[in-house]
Amino acid sequence: MSVFCAEGLSKKFNTLRREVMEIGKGWQFWIDRGGTFTDLVARNPSGKVISRKLLSENPENYQDAAVQGIRDILELSSLESIPANVIDAVKMGTTVATNAFFGAER
Repeated sequence: MSVFCAEGLSKKFNTLRREVMEIGKGWQFWIDRGGTFTDLVARNPSGKVISRKLLSENPENYQDAAVQGIRDILELSSLESIPANVIDAVKMGTTVATNAFFGAER
């Protein structure tokens, strides 16, 4: 029985190790959308960190700052689709509603 357990653990460990090794094969994006600016931090597959800051609202140049920031970092034109297969994660937070709430209290 202990051989079976060791074998089972070994297989599970190898599976987890493969999953961990596969993490980082794509781009990762962290986005903070504020009322004035949208900040992006990205990590490319080789581990290089890149950042961008865009106006959150700029309708003459783009519809969505977060999407445009990803396009800029990936060096894509506004006509090109963002290839989902090169992205591992997009994590986004915003303070827009919070700021509006506290601004209304004044």
